[in-house]
Amino acid sequence: MANRIWRNAAVRPADRKTLVAELDSELRGACAEGLDSTAVVGEDAPETLRMWADERQMNGRAHRLGLIIPVALLAVAIGLSGTLGVLAAAFANVYTSSPGLLALPLAATSGALAYLCAVVSVWVVLRRCGDPRTAATTKRLAIVLPIGSILAVGSGVGAAWLLNFTNTAFTFTVVVAVVVLILALTVASARHLALTPGRGADLDQPQPS
Repeated sequence: MANRIWRNAAVRPADRKTLVAELDSELRGACAEGLDSTAVVGEDAPETLRMWADERQMNGRAHRLGLIIPVALLAVAIGLSGTLGVLAAAFANVYTSSPGLLALPLAATSGALAYLCAVVSVWVVLRRCGDPRTAATTKRLAIVLPIGSILAVGSGVGAAWLLNFTNTAFTFTVVVAVVVLILALTVASARHLALTPGRGADLDQPQPS
């Protein structure tokens, strides 16, 4: 239970090992004196364990990139599904002519939807985990995601230009890979800013485990 609570509080793996070792030592000491676990963790063990990490300033420090990056990228893909479908069809030579004026409103609508999906999805998954930096992370993501999206689009166009804008599967794969990489770095930078002392917001209120 303790490891799960500290993981939800975004305590880094190395720090969790330290806390678990300390808790084990305290429990063994209490047992040797004929006391039960409440002598160490009190009646509300989850709250005591969260406070224990908080007092050591160990909570809210794990980056959790393996969690939030896939969630954000999947949300972006869902939001951009319409535009991605058009691009995929174009690269597959399904269209014999340009989509024309339809491309601009489709891209704008998909972009706005992808932005909202990414920010909300990251907020939801971090909140469900009880992450103490949920608000700080989503605020930073809301700020840096438009910038990262512009860089991602520009980098994707640059990659396509280097490949002479050929309508091939290889070009499409390279462009998508470049865009995904830039977006992943954007999400990572938002989390990093949220965890940086003096930049991230105060820790959120603890969420129920």
